Amino acid sequence: YMAHLGGTVGALKLPKAQQAVAFGYERDAAGIYCRRRLALTEQAQREHSLLNQIFRTHLPNPADPSHNDPILSAMYLVKKTFLPKHLRRRQQHSVTLDQKLAHVQNVVSSPLRLGRFGVGWMANRTFARRKLPSIVLGPCANVVNLEFHSEQEPNPASRLTLVTERDRLGIPKLRVDWKITNNDLQSIARAYRLLGWKLETLGATISGFEAEHVIEMASKSGAMDGHHLGTTRMSASPADGVVDAECRVHGLMNLHIAGGSVLATSSQANPTLT
Repeated sequence: YMAHLGGTVGALKLPKAQQAVAFGYERDAAGIYCRRRLALTEQAQREHSLLNQIFRTHLPNPADPSHNDPILSAMYLVKKTFLPKHLRRRQQHSVTLDQKLAHVQNVVSSPLRLGRFGVGWMANRTFARRKLPSIVLGPCANVVNLEFHSEQEPNPASRLTLVTERDRLGIPKLRVDWKITNNDLQSIARAYRLLGWKLETLGATISGFEAEHVIEMASKSGAMDGHHLGTTRMSASPADGVVDAECRVHGLMNLHIAGGSVLATSSQANPTLT
């Protein structure tokens, strides 16, 4: 059973030519929102024995009012409206009264900027037919955070099993025993090292790219976005998997499985239209 590891680790300070960096979404000829990402080449992945992963610029932690950003503080205060579900779960820690007051101070400090953002969000997200996928803000003090999204290696010890307890429909429930391997974490750390070297050659200043820090933060981040993979993996033989190359269950001519569960490896991208 595989998922995708993801989290926000590290930051980079951009050189003065930051206007050449595309932070937000662009739209293609069909009006579909697209966003640029950072990725290591296939050659680099092979040379350094890396799993697949990508990086993208990301928001500072909205829960920390020291970002001094009215939009981020508003996002935190009304998180059910703005934050994705997986991020809302991560924001359930207690916040002190001083922190709440600091968030309020951030919000009232720049009402015009917040108002312009609100109008744009309503137009492009609430009422638009093709909706803006998420909030992307430019750098704060010329610094941006980085988010990683990484492949997991296949691991027989990471699995789903049925238990005797049944749900209200009488179907046996699942026991989820999802595991992260040392190679999952080491691969992320090595990718950060290579990315950091390249960014520094381009004039950026990096922080939080140290291997120990990356591994610690990645191990705490957990699975990302509900990308469930594996468990009915494709194989040439029933001894090695569940479905054949046509997604037909081995030995059953009239039963097919369609979904991310048939993928034998997880890469780094959405397995289906999540």
